[in-house]
Amino acid sequence: MPGLLSSIVSLLPLKEAAATSILSRRWQYLWSSTMNLDLDAKFELGEYLFRFMVMEPELKDQEQHRYVSWVDNVVEQHRGPTIEHFRACFYVDFRFSSLLDKWIQFAMNKRVQVLELVFYLEFSNRISDDLYPFPHKLLGLENVSTSKLKDMHSDIPSLHSCGYNIGFKFLRVLRFRYVDVTGEVLECHLANCPVLERLTVHFTKNLVGLRVVCWSVGCFEIFRYTVMLGPQKH
Repeated sequence: MPGLLSSIVSLLPLKEAAATSILSRRWQYLWSSTMNLDLDAKFELGEYLFRFMVMEPELKDQEQHRYVSWVDNVVEQHRGPTIEHFRACFYVDFRFSSLLDKWIQFAMNKRVQVLELVFYLEFSNRISDDLYPFPHKLLGLENVSTSKLKDMHSDIPSLHSCGYNIGFKFLRVLRFRYVDVTGEVLECHLANCPVLERLTVHFTKNLVGLRVVCWSVGCFEIFRYTVMLGPQKH
């Protein structure tokens, strides 16, 4: 029965799942085992999110810290062994990198299947230095020079060289939006995520010199262009 209740709670939006904790003592911590962590600020802030862009800078900063604190609390309180879906979505930039790194590590340790990172910028019509950079350390790239990676295909690390790699082999869908990812980061995912079906990258800055070692992904989308790979149905 506890497993059935957890499955039911996992079907609810996160805010509603957390609200079930008031039903009874039996339900108190069920939400913390949910496998669906859709941490989109619209669920937490409601229509307030749409007024974010016209707020005074001080209020914007407060809302950003509020969102980051909310997500971090969810991550800290989660008790389930696995998650199927982790999605973070708000106006967040590189200033919060250490916490965002922690969230990704958490998702990977929980063997996440769908990972979506959507970190809007205030001026979404241009790509700036404020983009959050995907952490190379999660892929074992922090000690490998960019020039060396470009020159030698064999230097793309395997998952065995990565300290927090347990979840990468379970990734089916990976979406980056307003996240700074390099060619090396994408190469590493393409080479080391055996069940990856879809990889999407929108609005990034330092994606140059992408080398594809092998194709195992079904749909690969960069910016506004989509390439379908593999057998096609007519």
